[in-house]
Amino acid sequence: MYERRFKSGFTRRSILALIFTSFTILPVQILLRLTSGESIAAAAAYITIILFTEISVFLGNPLSKQEVFIIYSLAALAGTAAPFLDFVYYAYFKTSEIAWSLKNPYTGRPIPLEIPSFYAPPISSSAYRFRSFIHSDWILPIFAFTFQFGLLLVLMEFSLTFMGAALFIDVEELPFPIANVQAQLISTLTERDRERMKIFTIMAVVSSIYAFVLYGIPILSMGMFGTSIQIIPLPWLDMTTGLIGIEKILPGAMFGISTDPIAWGVGLLLSSDTLIYMVIGSIAVWVIGNYLALNVFNSEFPEWAAEWKPGMSLSLIWQRSYLRVWSFIHLGIFFAVSAIIVASKFKSLIKAFKILINPPRRVKEAGYIDMRILVLTYVSASLASVLFFHYLVKDYPLQYMWATVALSMGASFIFALVNTAMLGETGATVGTIGGIAPQHLLWYGTLYTTGYKGVAAFFFNPVIGGILSPSWVQAIKVAYLTETKPIDFFKAYAIAFILYHLFSFVYVSAYWAIAPIPSSVYPATMVFWPMAVLNKGMWVTRRIVAKPTLTVYSFITMLLLGAAGTILSKFGLPFSIIGLTVGITTPPPFPVAAFLGGVIGRVIIRNLYSDEWFKKYRAVIVAGIAAGEGIVIGIFSAIALMSKSAWLLPY
Repeated sequence: MYERRFKSGFTRRSILALIFTSFTILPVQILLRLTSGESIAAAAAYITIILFTEISVFLGNPLSKQEVFIIYSLAALAGTAAPFLDFVYYAYFKTSEIAWSLKNPYTGRPIPLEIPSFYAPPISSSAYRFRSFIHSDWILPIFAFTFQFGLLLVLMEFSLTFMGAALFIDVEELPFPIANVQAQLISTLTERDRERMKIFTIMAVVSSIYAFVLYGIPILSMGMFGTSIQIIPLPWLDMTTGLIGIEKILPGAMFGISTDPIAWGVGLLLSSDTLIYMVIGSIAVWVIGNYLALNVFNSEFPEWAAEWKPGMSLSLIWQRSYLRVWSFIHLGIFFAVSAIIVASKFKSLIKAFKILINPPRRVKEAGYIDMRILVLTYVSASLASVLFFHYLVKDYPLQYMWATVALSMGASFIFALVNTAMLGETGATVGTIGGIAPQHLLWYGTLYTTGYKGVAAFFFNPVIGGILSPSWVQAIKVAYLTETKPIDFFKAYAIAFILYHLFSFVYVSAYWAIAPIPSSVYPATMVFWPMAVLNKGMWVTRRIVAKPTLTVYSFITMLLLGAAGTILSKFGLPFSIIGLTVGITTPPPFPVAAFLGGVIGRVIIRNLYSDEWFKKYRAVIVAGIAAGEGIVIGIFSAIALMSKSAWLLPY
């Protein structure tokens, strides 16, 4: 498929761009998280590549598309990742009044007294008083989390990435719709094709005007006046409550439409079958399913029946219904889809493994790693994470080591497999819902099921991967499309890893020295961090009811549904198990917006131009939309932060 020569994008100029991003954008991102809770990840990427491409053109030595690929792929990471801010949160958790009000139901002791010193320094440590990481009590927490969730996690994801790339790119040849958008953006900025530049620029301008109203005004008003002025509802038009609220017809249901233009633009890239099944899955779960759980099966979900009240917003219903109804059901669906993928693509899996064992010339040129090395790395890192977990968390019974090995080694593969398939077909994966990632949900469920009576294992776990590898497989797809050596992505990732650790240490330390975190100086932390402690505390104090039977039932149901869909597809009825799964795990605003965007693309744009024109330039259209929005968010976030600097400096 990709018979072409690969070129290197890992150069001094691409490294310089990553250094620039960590040095200049990371402090803005950290302060933005502290003051408003927002992220400028997309803006960091767009601002950096546009700035460096234009400067290089001005100097008469334009960046190659391989260099731009490296910059675009890792600028967001280098400019937004702040692991040392997490350590400040850990310190807050251990010392907060909320945490002290929570008790271990088995011992009756306050939770902070049982939080281990490898999570945060001991309660009596002077590190809290000095608000500094330069303290001996921080050595163990920083080492433990960096080793477990930095080194070992990355090694596992690295192995899963090349396995996933061989399967989903080289064998299955999935479209990876977002990868095409990214590749078009890179090609447009470097090759300067007249027609593509025209379309890209027009869409970027239109998108930036809309984004100014959607994001710019709320960001600016919040930064300058402390009040968010929203002319257009953000992030969605909530049609759950109010005069036309769906709750009047179906109590417990939720509905809305995303107002973000990118959500609509994605619909231009996906197939009609995928879009239809995404909407079907989302409506079936979050509209009809929520209604049935509240009004028909309320005896099975008494917590949901007790918590739901008329007038609850879409976001609140999403969080609470996921926690009380869908969390363990989604796990069963996830495992069922993984089984379906393995069964339906078993021959492809074998072929992918053969490619990695005896790689053809193009795969060797791409820099793929030998399958035997990948398996050895994966197994070694997984086992090391399990042993390190048991070494630190001594109160977790060794008799359940089989469970920790199965989760780290088996579940990681499953999560990577399903999420990569979803990303390859729809551009979406299952992320954090209701404040909890599926990997953590699976771990908490395991602690409940095995009867664990301690606290430490809720704060530190063996590595359960499948988090990074799907997006890394997509990055390899972009590397193919831009004729870049995929291995260069990982070389640059290593540089970015060092940069964001170094600069986040410097900038977080500085902000922490200026004022306590949380405090009125950093208002977002006073809102979101206590909520995070409460959400985590519900699991630690065992106030969440685990329902493994729901996982089993949903697993069987999804298997039967997948089998039925496969049979029907052989008789000409389209079926997309991946589209259905994305819809089931995604609230209605996004699938509905994508579906409407798809209708606009297929009905209006195709009629205005042609089917050939639409297929050729639809990724350029979406790239322009994304770039315009990202730049506006970045610029107005910077302006808002500068408006705060006058009152922040005296502290």
